[in-house]
Amino acid sequence: GESGEDENFHEAEPSNREDVRQKSARYVVRVYPSKSFENTYVSSRPAVFATIVALIFFFTSMTFIIYDCLVENRNSVIMNRAVQTSKIVHSLFPATVRERMLKTESGSEDNGRFRGKGKGKGKG
Repeated sequence: GESGEDENFHEAEPSNREDVRQKSARYVVRVYPSKSFENTYVSSRPAVFATIVALIFFFTSMTFIIYDCLVENRNSVIMNRAVQTSKIVHSLFPATVRERMLKTESGSEDNGRFRGKGKGKGKG
């Protein structure tokens, strides 16, 4: 209201401010754009960009979901084969032979990890 108008007056003396206020008229100016001016700034670009971002997000999500399903399926197949192999080993070999086989298998894995894995392939 009026307190905002008082701040806008840059008169040095308060008595002058009152005189100017009594002699002046108040005007309110409201400006609206024409339809053609408004149409130059109104566009569908924000909607297009939002759609593109949403599609990228959807594509990325679907790629992740498909990848997750494939990895889960692969792990399931590997686990089933490991269970079948374990059943075959249990049915063919006695317990003492199985234990020795598993100990040497796990020992060779540890040794292979620290020594050169590629000795048989000419890597040295």
